[in-house]
Amino acid sequence: MRIFITGLSLLLCSWGWSAEAKPNDVQEERVVARVNGEAITLRQLEDELMRQEGIETIEQLLRMQLETVPWSDIKDEDMIVKVANIEVPRIVLVNRLLEKYAADVREQMIQAEMVKHALKKEKIELTDELKKQTLERMKRKHQEDQKRKGDTYVTFESLIQERYGKTPDEWLKEEAFAKLAGLYALLYRRALVTDDDIKAYYEKHLRRYSDPESYNLLVMPFGLTDDKGKMLPPATIEKRRKIAGDTYKAIKSGRRSFASMIGFHDRENKGVRGWVARDGRSDMPHVKPMPKEVMEEVFRHDYNNFPTVLGVIEAPGSLSIIEVLGYRPAKVTPLDQIKEAVKMDLVDEGFDAHMQTMLKQLNRETEVKFEGLMSVLQDRRKDLQTYLEERRKVLQSKSQGAQ
Repeated sequence: MRIFITGLSLLLCSWGWSAEAKPNDVQEERVVARVNGEAITLRQLEDELMRQEGIETIEQLLRMQLETVPWSDIKDEDMIVKVANIEVPRIVLVNRLLEKYAADVREQMIQAEMVKHALKKEKIELTDELKKQTLERMKRKHQEDQKRKGDTYVTFESLIQERYGKTPDEWLKEEAFAKLAGLYALLYRRALVTDDDIKAYYEKHLRRYSDPESYNLLVMPFGLTDDKGKMLPPATIEKRRKIAGDTYKAIKSGRRSFASMIGFHDRENKGVRGWVARDGRSDMPHVKPMPKEVMEEVFRHDYNNFPTVLGVIEAPGSLSIIEVLGYRPAKVTPLDQIKEAVKMDLVDEGFDAHMQTMLKQLNRETEVKFEGLMSVLQDRRKDLQTYLEERRKVLQSKSQGAQ
């Protein structure tokens, strides 16, 4: 679809107007603003919007409409799109697409057929469960990558919406996703990794397959820096220390609850930090690591019951009041319980290399006969020339009839 939209956009941009558009007189007279008495009309506003946002909006509308088009039923002379006085028939568009993308898309189709035959040979069925597992795995890998890189957090849902224009559940139902899930399943099945490779990877990344000793925390922060990270004036810092101290006293005395106060200090996260390990890292991917000073104080105490509110803890650039909700001891998941998952992680780490190896294997196992694309392109150019000549005759006849 991306290739189609790109080709259509290029074609429309290169196509000349055959007549000048006539604005709507009523709209042209309507005024939306005046600058020193000079009017900005509705028509001018609309034209500027078309210049700035029109192409992108048309692409979005086309994408939604074209996904349901029965392409096999469309004839060469059928119009694919008509914008104002521009008409683009199928024969014109496919010639442009064949010239630019035929070789690459043919290779994609060959690989897709090879994968389809290999899936049948390996008896891998593209069930709903397999597709759901693939989507969940992709989501988990995205979260882990975000957590490891420490970038501005982007949800998996937002990423899929931006990339494919769909929610993950909608994408899951697409034929393209089924093919992707099949490709992943085949790769994980056929990847050339040994039991020793899996064991070494597991031991190297043991933290990934274990739950470290951690506490479930709510945090009420009192920032000591401005928006640019610069420390506030000493008088302001002292004022915040007093506010933090008074808040803690109110909570400990029972006059106020932690929950009732947290919204004033952390509206976005409501204080939630999830399960936080000794190194300050949370099991929630979008949560920034907690300061060392805070975690030292959290792990220093012996807790008789939960929840427990700790006193004001100062770290570079911040003050915090912590509510400890619970404790979770360290737990390591044995390799024999997650061996297949570890294998997938290992393959993912060297995904490109494993994929290339598998495709080479499939090429050796599959008989592929290539037919010359040049002769095909030449024939389709002749079809285009025939169409354009016939079209010219029709337009010429109409013009003479009108005279």
